[in-house]
Amino acid sequence: MSEFLYERGDLPIVRWKQAIITVPIDGGIACTKRATPRNLSSDEYRHSATTLIKANADGVYLFNFFTSREGGAAAYEPPFEVLNNLGTD
Repeated sequence: MSEFLYERGDLPIVRWKQAIITVPIDGGIACTKRATPRNLSSDEYRHSATTLIKANADGVYLFNFFTSREGGAAAYEPPFEVLNNLGTD
């Protein structure tokens, strides 16, 4: 489960796990925060993952963790280095 397009940082994992007990509940991390037009930094991804893990999510997934290579001069890369240590806030 995740918020659509924006990282909230407070997904109600516990309530979902109480309501749905037959399948794992993974927490999703979106690529931006509503208040900032830029993508999350490595530290923000790690913090969000750690928050989900501490909330007892069964797993963590990244939503819209993509590149914009087709954007020419405005292209950017996501912080790929965070994939090595996601959830180690």
